[in-house]
Amino acid sequence: MDAIRELVQRRYPGATILAYERLGDDERPADATTKGTGYGVPVRVVLRDGDGVEHAVVFHTARADDFGHDRRADRAAAMLLAYDTYGNLPRHVPALDVGVITRSGELRSIADATELYLLTGWKPGRLYAEDLSRIADSGATPRDLRRLDAHPTGQRLARHLDALLLLDRMPGGTPPAALAAARVLPPQAVGDREALARLLTEHRIDQVVEVADVDTAALSAVCAERGVDLVTASIHRKDVAPSTTRSRSAAAAGSSVTVHSQ
Repeated sequence: MDAIRELVQRRYPGATILAYERLGDDERPADATTKGTGYGVPVRVVLRDGDGVEHAVVFHTARADDFGHDRRADRAAAMLLAYDTYGNLPRHVPALDVGVITRSGELRSIADATELYLLTGWKPGRLYAEDLSRIADSGATPRDLRRLDAHPTGQRLARHLDALLLLDRMPGGTPPAALAAARVLPPQAVGDREALARLLTEHRIDQVVEVADVDTAALSAVCAERGVDLVTASIHRKDVAPSTTRSRSAAAAGSSVTVHSQ
């Protein structure tokens, strides 16, 4: 392929390509130049430099799969990590170049780059981190539930809920009508692990979404003791941190705790 040949000749000026070979593949070597780029199949390139010395290099790409390479960012991270670390491994093959494949098929090196950058457009609004800080301090609100109700991902989550229990310190929390599985518990404060443990036991809760007033370590310990699912996402505060759930759980209606039970 022209792009691979140009890449190799940039690295070895005046070199002559002798052969291409697809590795880990039983297709004919002639197929290497037409199918190698972008398909995740390594291509071995044999060349002779200007001094008549033969070399062999391997052109690698990454194919999208379910093993940590499903997103382009994952594949880029793997390539950059390989380029940055291969030289630190004893007797490992060296990393000679790293780059990107453009839409036109050009191979563009970024080996001399230091850090990546991103240029975006601008829209007025508030950072979502402010919402996370607020939820960490005082729990989610009916407005947050309405966001869940309005977003396609939130709607899909709501459809898979068996039950959604919403708990506030103060009365008045009302879930959106579309969250049919939601039920508002009598107002109460859940400010320590003992109160949370009683709540989990009383309502047979199997997943916890958000507890604003319970220390993250205590929250994790209580859930672990009772086999309750919990996923936490700590932010800048050390005394409290929000929690989110993976699966059939819920979102908070107020200031204390959001839970899901069978």
